[in-house]
Amino acid sequence: MKKSRNLDGKETPLPPKFLIEILDNAFQEDDEMIQEEWNSLLVNWQDPEKNCDKKYFYIELLKNLGKNEINLLKIIKNDPNFNMAIGNPDYYYDMELVKQEMKLTQEEYELMILNLYRLKICDSLKSSGNAIKLGDLPVLADAGITKFRLTIIGYNLIKNCEE
Repeated sequence: MKKSRNLDGKETPLPPKFLIEILDNAFQEDDEMIQEEWNSLLVNWQDPEKNCDKKYFYIELLKNLGKNEINLLKIIKNDPNFNMAIGNPDYYYDMELVKQEMKLTQEEYELMILNLYRLKICDSLKSSGNAIKLGDLPVLADAGITKFRLTIIGYNLIKNCEE
């Protein structure tokens, strides 16, 4: 990957705590696709042109992702509206379309989305207007797991881990 980007000798040095953690996790991973994500994170963080946000929590997030989560993030990265969706609270992805595209069962989908919610990579779509009021407090409608959107953490994770 470094060779294809012509980075040899131009890499930005990484602090040892990042380098050791990334390499350690990559070596422990059996799945080639997930190893590729660790490789991409390492190369992107060393690429002076990428200007990635180097934060330790991206390592922690990547450690907690499985194949389905990574596949979904790759699909989202290839969405032609990827950059337009950043920060747009009304832009969402639909459960049925995702299940169909990824050929997931309901259980596989739920486990994937709930893990992404747990990691704050994705969040449920919230209504933009008040659904009801509880006394003086407005209550917003929540789409649960049927409609979700990426959080800013999710967008940044994709930018850190994808070419």
